[in-house]
Amino acid sequence: GLGYKTNLAGFFWLQGESDANNATNAKAYEANLTNLINTVREDLGSRDLIFVVSKIKWPRAKKYALVNQSIENVGKKIEGVVVVESSDLVPIGGGDDHFDGESLLKLGERMGTCLLYTSPSPRDRQK
Repeated sequence: GLGYKTNLAGFFWLQGESDANNATNAKAYEANLTNLINTVREDLGSRDLIFVVSKIKWPRAKKYALVNQSIENVGKKIEGVVVVESSDLVPIGGGDDHFDGESLLKLGERMGTCLLYTSPSPRDRQK
């Protein structure tokens, strides 16, 4: 390599719309998200890796509230997981499961801000 030391500051997660449209997947979402976080941290050797997880917004999905509750539960149970709200964001065309451009910018800003204020300073991360 070039001799640079890299350090992963955090992990952003925005997923769950298709799970929210399937009762079996929605019921398993909390366990699956917990497993993902634990596995990523283990694989990267970074048990303190910050996860910033956005709630989803797709009210047409049958189990969307269950997926969002699962995200909230994981945020409460696992240290270093921060949950970001998305209920005020605007979907493309008013009903799709993808956000419009302005909403994506807002979400990115929220997620980035959460990471900045949750992560230790770069100097502390090198210790």
